[in-house]
Amino acid sequence: MDLNTNVLVNESVGTGTAGDFAIRGRLFSADLAARAHEQREADAERLGVVGTVTFAPSGVVAGEHQAVREALFDDYSTAVLSEVREARTESPVLYALVLGAGVPLVLVAGLVLGRLWARRKRAAA
Repeated sequence: MDLNTNVLVNESVGTGTAGDFAIRGRLFSADLAARAHEQREADAERLGVVGTVTFAPSGVVAGEHQAVREALFDDYSTAVLSEVREARTESPVLYALVLGAGVPLVLVAGLVLGRLWARRKRAAA
């Protein structure tokens, strides 16, 4: 809600009549104060529940966690991981060849396209 303080202190700045701000008469009423007090109490109650939460694992949960952890690593083998790692390694020579062939091709293509563009401009002029 945008609160226009000029209306609250009865200073007119041409913003409208009192009918435009129907809430003005209830801003400092006992009903509104009681509702705000109820809100503060509800907030305090919710914060009180937060203090009772514990994050320590219980004995049952810790046992289940251990069982799941053991099941995850039943068939674990370092040899499989090393084979996969060796298959993925690529030689830097391949990158050098691609770079060595790609750069001249891009330069030649740029020169050809530049000349074609220049001929087109001259023919249009």
